[in-house]
Order: sequence, then structure tokens, then C-alpha cells
Amino acid sequence: MGMHTYWVIKLNREGSGDKRKKEKEEKRKLGYVLLLFLVFCLAFYLRQIPRHYGEIIGMDPYFHFRMVEEIVRNGHRPEIDVLSYHPEGRIVPYTSPPLLHYTIAYSYLLVGSKLGFTLKEFFILFPSILGALCVFPMYSIGKEIWSREVGLLSSFFLAVSPPHLIRTLAGFNDKESLGGLLMLVSVYLLIKSYKNCSIKYSILSGIFLGGMALTWGAFRSVFLIFSAFLSLMVLLKKLDKRGVYSVTPSLTIALVISLTSQKWRYVYTDPLVFSSIFISYLSILAYLIGKKYGKEYSRLFFLVSIFAAGLVSLLIGVNLSKFYYMINPLAREESPLFSSIAEHQPITYREWYVRTFSICFLFPLGVFLLMKRRRGEDLFLLTWFLLTIYSAASTARISFLLAPSAAVVSSIALEKLLVNLSRVKEREKSRIKKEKMARYIILVLLLVSFTLPPSIIALQISYTRTPEITSEWIEALNWIKRNTPEDSVILAWWDYGYWIQTLANRRTVIDPSNLKPSRNAEISRALFSPEKEGIEVFLKYEADYVLIDRYWELRKGPPIASVGGVDFYRYFEITGEEFNVKESGKDLLYIKMICPEVFHPEYLELVRSFGEWEFCNSKGRVLLYRLRKEEIVGKQS
Repeated sequence: MGMHTYWVIKLNREGSGDKRKKEKEEKRKLGYVLLLFLVFCLAFYLRQIPRHYGEIIGMDPYFHFRMVEEIVRNGHRPEIDVLSYHPEGRIVPYTSPPLLHYTIAYSYLLVGSKLGFTLKEFFILFPSILGALCVFPMYSIGKEIWSREVGLLSSFFLAVSPPHLIRTLAGFNDKESLGGLLMLVSVYLLIKSYKNCSIKYSILSGIFLGGMALTWGAFRSVFLIFSAFLSLMVLLKKLDKRGVYSVTPSLTIALVISLTSQKWRYVYTDPLVFSSIFISYLSILAYLIGKKYGKEYSRLFFLVSIFAAGLVSLLIGVNLSKFYYMINPLAREESPLFSSIAEHQPITYREWYVRTFSICFLFPLGVFLLMKRRRGEDLFLLTWFLLTIYSAASTARISFLLAPSAAVVSSIALEKLLVNLSRVKEREKSRIKKEKMARYIILVLLLVSFTLPPSIIALQISYTRTPEITSEWIEALNWIKRNTPEDSVILAWWDYGYWIQTLANRRTVIDPSNLKPSRNAEISRALFSPEKEGIEVFLKYEADYVLIDRYWELRKGPPIASVGGVDFYRYFEITGEEFNVKESGKDLLYIKMICPEVFHPEYLELVRSFGEWEFCNSKGRVLLYRLRKEEIVGKQS
């Protein structure tokens, strides 16, 4: 009887111990959920700040807003956008992926309008919601690769990541907001597929990657990352069926989905996409050869096949220009248009410090830990991180793709440091409690001091790196809308095309889509030509008005000239803040339109030879000229 009582008591104790462990685990999970929700709230708060200004930010978002308006009004996008690239117009389905526009439009119709938002208010808020939602797949990626703690830290770092923050701010409604969310979900499902050797997750990953393809052209970079991961696995002789099952179905399904968009109807001929698909299927053969003959033969077959394919590509002259400019900054001089776009520029050391959360000192430790463990998921993260960190250093816009991988790598390093700090020998309980509290305080201070200041600086960068809509521009565009004929054609540098189309509802000759680089070059040469030659180009495109932003045209003079192959410094000198016109530059159309003070008081007479000074805003920044077309044509005849 006594022995029976002993075992009953022991079993009860073990049962209560298991129960306490389960309760403790449940509380821990609840704590993670609560912390993740707080991170989401922080991410949303930081991103929604600009919505109080009530304006759309940047240039491309104005085109997206106009397409969303068309869908809400008519149920579909226009086949031909007559406001763009006058006189031909722009074929919208062939030049712009559809998913972003339809997602915003139907989200507004189903939810936004019911909550009392205007379309513009909802459009402005939309990217901040999607940007904040990214913390959830980011947590899942960190958790799958390493641990829950890493997942939580990764979500926090992404929430305050400057490159991610800049591209998902309220008002900056561009392709990155939806495309970035779909990318992270696709990556999470791919890692899940690899760890579980499950084709089901791979198919889901492909569906989300296909959705990204219908949103943003950067899906090709994700194709490259996936295929580079497979290549690394083959070279390290670590390729198994998990790698084949996870990547190949995902890329295949994404490719099929992308082909449903007229924009990507020939995407299979894109060098990055084709090579990624080629490598994914080549890896299947390499895997089968490895199973039958050994992994050394598998690697040899893979290397020989890649070398042969590369040789054929060189012989047939595959066009890799855009990718080449991205990986080789020195080659940008060969493409003036590419180099004149701010987001394609290499980033400065200051911006590099800001864009890597100021925690780049954690990168080496994170990379070391991943290389030391070398599991498949670790190698995937390494591939993602190393490819994007190199590309981001040479092309500013790629830093958005770097942000998630950098967040996980940094989190792995930080978690390791914190774990080492927590390994203390037996001490007094009170001392241990004090040390734990001190560690948490230090962690909070580190996170705040190393991440929030760069986020604030990031907001400044987002407003200063490219032209933004200002009160002067809004004043000018409202004047144009009220005081010019509806069928007027406005000629301006491409930066301002979408603003003119959306806010003034007028036709333009070039715009930020840069679909016709040769036309950009022609307009550039016209500006830096004598009056007669320049005006001939304007009339060729049936321009009624010429719109000038003196502030930006002066600052961007050298890049604008380079697009047309013109040496800016042949005509002008810039010393500090001083802008001096050489004798050879005084007859140029550019200087006549931009610098009235150079020719004052006879300036108006010079202008009247080709047009009338129709509008100048109160601060003298935005100028509008009406071309005297009949008189000019009469003189020329």
C-alpha cells in the first residue's frame, strides 16, 4: 500500500510538472505574439506619419493613382494612355504589371469606401499598411531559419529599416509595398518547403512569387537568388531532393503566372529568368547524376553545363546591359540615362550607414555563424544576403531587397551575443535578476539608439534624393488645368511627366516610365541646342507649352545634358553655389528658359522670339512658356 501511494504521488508530481511546462510555454508564445503585435504597431506608426500632409509622394505613384482611378471609375485600366508619350500614347497592359492597380482599387471598393475614406486618402495610406504587414512573414522567416527570438528581432529591424521604410511610407504607393510583401511570403514558404521536403509549400511559394511578378519587375532578382542557392548547393555537394523539390516547382509556377501579364509575355527570354529556370532544371539532372554516380560527378556535370551555356550566350549576344550596369558601377558612364536616375546611383558612405540600420557591425558575426552551421536554410540566407548587399552598394534601389536578409543576419548575430551574455555561473538569485534586468535595458537602448535615428534620417533622404511635389508645383499644375485647353501638350523633362498627367490632366511627351530612351536623348539635345534647332524638336512632338522647374533643372543640368550626349561643362561653370554661363552657352535654349536674370532686362525680348511667358509661380521656381507655333512655323517657311 505504501509503495502504491509513493508511485501515485510521483506520477502526480510529474503530471503537474508537465502541466507547468505547458503553461509556461503557452505564456511564452503569448508573449511573442504580443511583442510581434507591438512591432507591427511601431512599423505602421512610422510609415503612416506622412499621411497627415495629404499628398502623394514621389513620381511613379501619381501614375499608379491615375490607373486606380480608372479602375474605380470604369472597372478596368485604359488600353491606351493618351496622356503619355504624345502623340502615340502608351499601351498600358504591355508596359505596366496589373496586380498593384487592381489590388488597390478593389481594396478601396470593398473596404476603404465603406470606412469613409476618399480614394486619395486610401491610396496614400495603403503602402504603410502593407509595409507594416511585412513584419509577420519576416518573423516567420527568422523563426524558420534560426529561432523565435531571431524572428522577433528580424521583424523589429525590418520595421525600422530605412530602405524598407522609405519605399513603404504613406503616400509613396509604388510597386515595392505589395511586391515586397509577396516576396517575403514566397521566401518563407520556400524555406518551409525546403525544411519539410514539401512540394505543397513550394507550389504556394511559386504562387506568391508569381503575384510579385504581376506587381514588380524585381521578381527577376528573386529568381536569381533562388537559382544561385541551388548552384551553391551543387558546388558544396549538399544538393538533395529538398533543394530540388523546393526551388524548381516554385520558379516554374511563378514563370507560368507571370506569362498571364502582357507586360511579361516574353519574360522567358529575359536572361535572368531564363538562366534561373535553366539552372533549376539542370539541378534536377545534377541531383539524379549525383544519386547514381556520386556528387563529384554531379558537380562536374553542373559546372561544364553552366560554362557551355555561358559560352553560347556570349556567342549569340544575349543582352545583359541593365544587369551589367547594376553589378558594375563603372559601366554606367556608357548609359547616361541609367546613370541620371537617382535610385540607380551608388549610395554614399553616409547613406550606406543609414540604409544598413547602423548595425552593419553585426554582419560579419552573422555571416560567420551561418557559414559555421551551413544548413540548407543558412546557405539560402547567405546567398540572399551576399547577392543583395553587393548589388545594393552599387544601386540604391536594390537596398530594399537587402533589408530583409540584413535584418535576419543581424538578428542571428545579436541573439548569439545575448545568449553568451546570459550564460552565467551560479550566483545569488538577486544578482541574476539584476543582471537580467540590466541586459534587457541595454538591449532596448541598443535597439533604439542604433535603429530609430537612421529611420529619421531615412525620412529626410526620401524627400531630398529626388524631386517631390511642392506647393509651387501644385500651384502651377492647378493653373495649367484651369487656364490651358484640354488637348494641350506640355513638354517638360521626364521627371515631371506623371505630375502633369495626373494633376493637370494634360498630355506629355516624355515621363518617368522612360519607355523611349531615344526621345529623352532628343529632348536633352534640344534643350542644349541653339533656339531654332531646339524649337524644331519641340514642334516635332506638337508641344503647345514648355514647363520648367528652375531649381531642379539647374541642379540636374549635368545629368540632363549627359542623356543627350552633351558636355554640360562646355557651356557652364559651377563653383560651389555659383552658376556661371560661358560665352558659348548664352545662345542655348536651356539658358534662355531657365535663367532669366542672366539676360535681364532684355530677357523678355529673347523669350518672345519663340513664345510667351504664360506663368511663373510666386517664388519664381516653376515657369510655363506658350510656344508661338504659328509665328515660328511662318518664320521657318
